[in-house]
Amino acid sequence: MAAPRPALSRTAGASAAAPVPRRWPKRPIIGWALVVLGAALLAWWAVHRPSPVSEVPYSYRQVAATPVEPLQQLTELAPDARLELEELVATASGRPVATLARLHRPGRAPVVVEWRSALAEPVLRNDIDPTEELRLLKALRDHLPPDATVLALPGLSARLATILDLDAPLAAADDRAALRILEPWQPAAEAIRTFETERGGRTADATTDEAWRMLQDALLADMAEGVARLQLVARRHPAYLALHVQDVFALGVARPDRFAVGLHDFPGGGQVHDQARLVKSWVADNGYAAYAGLPRASGVLRVFFLPELESTATLIANLLPFNTARLGGVTGLTLVFQHRGYWVYRLEPLPAPAEN
Repeated sequence: MAAPRPALSRTAGASAAAPVPRRWPKRPIIGWALVVLGAALLAWWAVHRPSPVSEVPYSYRQVAATPVEPLQQLTELAPDARLELEELVATASGRPVATLARLHRPGRAPVVVEWRSALAEPVLRNDIDPTEELRLLKALRDHLPPDATVLALPGLSARLATILDLDAPLAAADDRAALRILEPWQPAAEAIRTFETERGGRTADATTDEAWRMLQDALLADMAEGVARLQLVARRHPAYLALHVQDVFALGVARPDRFAVGLHDFPGGGQVHDQARLVKSWVADNGYAAYAGLPRASGVLRVFFLPELESTATLIANLLPFNTARLGGVTGLTLVFQHRGYWVYRLEPLPAPAEN
């Protein structure tokens, strides 16, 4: 059975090409002509390029509805918490492109505990399933030592710190570079990043932002170097690393200079084995290096793929269920929890230095 042509494929980032050494042209006249032509093209682009848009192309509006049971249980995990249900409405169409829920606690920045894109691609952030979140948070609450440090991407870190009062060093990190801005919204990209940062209610923290960059570098390094870098981010023990399969796409958006990744949805309705064969054939036909699947609603399978072979050597590609991964085989990290898209590892302490 031939694989269907992708209805949607987003590639977050691309590897930077090595610079080509410049040589002085053998004919200086031709060289100067090219310089003049290049200057003219730059001048034309400066005049005709699209102007940045200062207003965001969407708005949030509250929804009067009863929260589903998992959301109510999430709220019960945090004392004095209240919940607000909202829709993200595109200005151009007047239609919701995402639904969400925010959890508020007095004196703290609100956190998003549910996010569902209404489109066939992420809108601003990863989808957040409250059922999946509830299972993760209960497991961490019940089994982590009270003094544990949890390393996770900023969104999850904020939820862990706000709901469970866990030590999550990246809770206030500036993650605006990882926002998934739709192609029609790109002219307003800077306005969107500013708006989302202000609406999140978090203040700038240089130390936290540096820790976020260090975590990115660790996850995008090879396995041995990546684990060593995680030790520097954690700084103390016991320490844990919590990842979601979708995090691989967030890293590609945040670091397009370092990491290439894409996604594609395969429709449900058929046998699981047939769907698996279809995915493998599609990946092979496109020459991609690796893939990982994440089941979604109505049997849809979202596949994250790595176009480049070198990406399969990164730490994150070996801690998440890519077909090339060494799950459970990364020295220094021990798998302690897995549920649907979530994978939680314990970071083992550095060995004591050998005595002379």
